[in-house]
Amino acid sequence: MKNQITESTFAKAKEEMEKLLFPVEFGEVFVINNTGKTIPAPHFKGVLAFKQADHPEIMSVVTDNYDLISNKKAIETGKKIFSQLFEGVNAEDILPYKVIYPKTLSYCHIQLVDKNVNFEVWEQETWMPFIQLTNSYNRTFALTYELGFVRELCNNGVIFRKKTVELKSVHNRGAELEWKLNIGLPELKKLQTEFIAYMKNLKRFYFAPRYILPLVCKVLGFDFHLDNGQGSLSSNNTKELGQFEELKGVVESVSGKYFNEIGHNAYAAFNVITHIISNEHHKISKFKNFSLHSTSYYYKPTEWIHDFIEKIDKPEFDIEKYLKDYLKYAS
Repeated sequence: MKNQITESTFAKAKEEMEKLLFPVEFGEVFVINNTGKTIPAPHFKGVLAFKQADHPEIMSVVTDNYDLISNKKAIETGKKIFSQLFEGVNAEDILPYKVIYPKTLSYCHIQLVDKNVNFEVWEQETWMPFIQLTNSYNRTFALTYELGFVRELCNNGVIFRKKTVELKSVHNRGAELEWKLNIGLPELKKLQTEFIAYMKNLKRFYFAPRYILPLVCKVLGFDFHLDNGQGSLSSNNTKELGQFEELKGVVESVSGKYFNEIGHNAYAAFNVITHIISNEHHKISKFKNFSLHSTSYYYKPTEWIHDFIEKIDKPEFDIEKYLKDYLKYAS
């Protein structure tokens, strides 16, 4: 796969991360009263970003007890968390492999790994745990740290544990950023073992490629208004038709590679879904029913496999009944 994590992956991600390390500080906020006079706004501060020296940009207005956590500090804390989660890890070995941010640089999602910390699901199938940190200067996101796993071969990631870290005093200005792990080493080992078991169960289940588009739509919550289940849209829905065809093209392009490489099984289907989320989100984020913040979809495969593996263990399981509302998308 072309998205394999390599040294160039880390170099590119580090370059992207550097763009987010500009200084930030508070500035005063003023308002114009009903007499036209400009006066200070008590209890409010502006978040100023110095993307260019001496040219501050207002990112947001916050209350004066808001604690401004810089991306630099958030990254340093993320490395400390990773080092505490995994014994023997040095902070300098922890690197970003994926960095996501908007053009405004107002928020970011950064996924950190140590390439020496990994495990095999089976022979020649290496996954690495990562810590995803999320931070924003416009109050879009609270500062969070979450645990996930990424497939080294193709850069496909999934958030496997929400709220890995509990943060305290984040919004109390002047207080130190306090945090504690919500997961210990025994639980971490348990999660890793659970993840491997899930992947092996998925690989044992036969999955016909014709069902991949219905499954993608089910897992990601996409629903297009098709006429009579015949795969066509009404003439006044050309925009939605375009979205459906674009998604179909992405899924067909990606799925062929995975089903050929891995086989006709649910593990291949899982990789199609995580590939779309990890590497094709820029193509589908404009869909009307796709979250504004596409990184929230990193949780979707985890929610799916919990449900799917429980259901396929039952002898009465039927894939067409499972996909019933989405079979209209089958090729």
